[in-house]
Amino acid sequence: MVLWIELHLEFQNAFESGDASRVRRIIEYAKWCWNAHDGDTVNAVGCGFLEHLPEHEGMRGRIPEWFTRAEFERLRAAFTYHAGEAAVAEIENRYRGS
Repeated sequence: MVLWIELHLEFQNAFESGDASRVRRIIEYAKWCWNAHDGDTVNAVGCGFLEHLPEHEGMRGRIPEWFTRAEFERLRAAFTYHAGEAAVAEIENRYRGS
């Protein structure tokens, strides 16, 4: 879990500085871990990193670039719990617009 908290801070720094390569690499690693067969790994990446992405307005707008619609649907409950219904509706509108 500590790894994902630290990676979330690194991700925020990369996002805010416009380091698209580092953003992409962290997202890809998170997705790889999220699809692991180990429940502890999935839980750690979900709780320590993924579910917090839509809390940041700028990141929320990029979720459709980073995740397929199916991946978004798997994360919907966590996103809603942390960022709220309005944030999830905003993300859904972006999927419809793309």
